[in-house]
Amino acid sequence: MPLINLKPTLITFLKTTGSDVPDPNITVYRQMEDRENVIVLCKFAQMFKRRIRFQSYKLSVDSELNYTMELLKRSSLDSSEICVFLVTVSPPASFTCVNELDFGLDVRNLSSLTYDYSGSVFDHHEEGLSLSYICFSSFIAVGLFIMTAAVIMTHIRSKTKDKRP
Repeated sequence: MPLINLKPTLITFLKTTGSDVPDPNITVYRQMEDRENVIVLCKFAQMFKRRIRFQSYKLSVDSELNYTMELLKRSSLDSSEICVFLVTVSPPASFTCVNELDFGLDVRNLSSLTYDYSGSVFDHHEEGLSLSYICFSSFIAVGLFIMTAAVIMTHIRSKTKDKRP
């Protein structure tokens, strides 16, 4: 499955809850040709200053229909952990990145903002030609046709005037 023509539909950089642990960030990409295949990128902050017994990274998918989810890649950067998921789902659905942190006595579930994935025409208007582009192109085409017809008619009339004695 080619991953070209991906368009970001939401980028949330930081949601803070007032705690010292930042919430995960979510970025959702969808394929232009196939709205059922969605790539979700979850970015989780790594905790270097705090002792963590257990830390898990999850993607929560809420959908009325069946869906499949596959972890494509998980990588660690300097200050964050990034997970890339491939989700096959029919709209409507919603995605939330969840980071579960177990500090021993304190267990926290941090979540990103929820991205609502809808299949409405208004949400995906960039896939086809816009109405203003169609109107403008039609106006130009009609104008060119009228101008061409006027030039031809003027040329024919001038030829007929030249032939009359």
